[in-house]
Amino acid sequence: MKNLGPILIIMGAVSYAAVGIVLALAKQNGFSIEEIIVPMYSFALFILFILFIFSKKDNLLSRRESILFLLAGLLTVSITYCFYQSLNYIGVPLATLFLMQSSWITPLLSCALRKNLPKRADLIMMLIVMFGVTISCYTANFNFSFYGIIWGLGAAISYSIMLVFSERFGKNKNVFEKSAIMSLGALVVSIILFSSHATINIISSSSAWALIYACFATVLPLTLLTLGMQKVSSELAGLLITLEIPAAYILSYIFLSENININQILGCVIITFTIMYPKINQLFKKKYQ
Repeated sequence: MKNLGPILIIMGAVSYAAVGIVLALAKQNGFSIEEIIVPMYSFALFILFILFIFSKKDNLLSRRESILFLLAGLLTVSITYCFYQSLNYIGVPLATLFLMQSSWITPLLSCALRKNLPKRADLIMMLIVMFGVTISCYTANFNFSFYGIIWGLGAAISYSIMLVFSERFGKNKNVFEKSAIMSLGALVVSIILFSSHATINIISSSSAWALIYACFATVLPLTLLTLGMQKVSSELAGLLITLEIPAAYILSYIFLSENININQILGCVIITFTIMYPKINQLFKKKYQ
């Protein structure tokens, strides 16, 4: 069973990579994010609550932590909405690349909160990742979109804030409880913002897309990564999760017939390896100590 750990982590990463594909396909079928976001969080809340009921009731959140994670639902909505707007302008592969800028934004944000200077390794990684993004965007037929980049960075910043928040509050607490409460908060926020566009009808096409999105964005990756991380080291898990980037490229080519040029592939390789390198280094140090 231990050998299933890496497979579960990879499947979780691929699930995350499929999120942009689902949003793009929903748009092609005439459904905007405003129409599916309310039923999506409704489905996510219901499924996560069921998973929480059947999970071990240890390390539960305190009342204060529950309120904080409820408020953090705003970040979840921000990530979803910004990412959707970004892929509308620059496509799924590049939108995913900009989302993964969280790999250097997160450590910089952590340093700012601790009032420490960032490590030299983090600064080098930031420069290399930005170089990879530049290469990916530098093509003869690339339609430069300032709005697409801004929305993509908005998704990355929102994701980074959520990662720092999860690290500082409710660490090692029941993951299904945290996610269910965040989904509740996201549902409340989405109802306030998008209630005029949304209709919750279980047998409608928009609800079908909402359910698919809820599965790939929340339920599947959360469940697969939670199970997988119990069987592998944190270093190996962090390494395998970076496969989300190449998976997004492959899925975009298969399901959306997007043209993937050599610059995008090269940029993808540079960014993926840059994010992987510290994890590989930690893995070998731990192995040979």
